Amino acid sequence: MHLYHHLLCFQFPSARSYYSGQYNETRFYVLHQDFLRYVRNRFLKSNNLNKRYWPIVRPTNGAFSLFVALHACDKVSAYGFITEDYKKYSNYYFEKHLQSKVIFFANHDLVMEKNLWKQLHDKNIIKLYQRTESQGNNCHCPCIKAKTTTIHGK
Repeated sequence: MHLYHHLLCFQFPSARSYYSGQYNETRFYVLHQDFLRYVRNRFLKSNNLNKRYWPIVRPTNGAFSLFVALHACDKVSAYGFITEDYKKYSNYYFEKHLQSKVIFFANHDLVMEKNLWKQLHDKNIIKLYQRTESQGNNCHCPCIKAKTTTIHGK
């Protein structure tokens, strides 16, 4: 195991060397655990927290990212998050030729997150990009083309 760890250290550079010259400590957010708890308890309190496997239940990283954006930005657009017609599309927004199914694991309540994203969209709190059948797996999201700051799910 020690040798394996050593090999991994040599294969993958540190963030500082990977981003060489781009590294700037002022560009990073460190989330306090109370913020994560606040997001979970106020907006994403899953009924799965009342089940025997409650210790593994948490919102997705995309959900936390979206809430960071909502707290830090005036306008938030989201693409790649689960929507009502998720069964028609691939699990990951970037998969163009592969149709992998969404798997609902116990640790994330994706249905609850899907419903919350729709509510926030309907109340004009976020702009949730939702594909139509005619778009299929092609991204028509202006955030990709315009290179604006947008939070992508999963």
